[in-house]
Amino acid sequence: KPGARAAPRHPRPVPDGAAQRQARAAILLAICAHHPTLLPEVEEPLALLDFPEGPLRAARDAILAWLPVAPRLDSGELIAHLAESGISVEFVRKPELPPGARPGATPAEALEAFWQIFGFLRGDMDLLEDIRMASDEFNAGGNPAAAQRLVRLKAALDALRRGEPGDDEGGA
Repeated sequence: KPGARAAPRHPRPVPDGAAQRQARAAILLAICAHHPTLLPEVEEPLALLDFPEGPLRAARDAILAWLPVAPRLDSGELIAHLAESGISVEFVRKPELPPGARPGATPAEALEAFWQIFGFLRGDMDLLEDIRMASDEFNAGGNPAAAQRLVRLKAALDALRRGEPGDDEGGA
């Protein structure tokens, strides 16, 4: 309509890369804390991630240190261990956690969510290198764990290239 004033346009917020990485790292740790039975399978990839200094790195390092000495892989015991070690466990209580990171997720849902978030944190080039290494390991000896890791890494790369995770990542 001539002479009508257009509604003010608000620029779409640009996600803060560091904040987004922190949120994704927190989701990954929540998956591990709520589903510690996955740790033997995801221990190596979790250790590969470059977490910045701070509470999330301390939590990741404590989880990885707990795994070989844990009498059993129990979520309550892991979360209690973190808290007793003086590590904030706030990341496990966030209401906006995606379904795969919540305590009620099935192991398959949690594992799928882990690899999806891992792909976003690792990035395209690093995932390609991880795939090459897993492929070499599998080809050298037919290691079933390497084969499974290869499948998961390729799925993570596919998700990354499709631009997922979409709405189920809790906005991270």
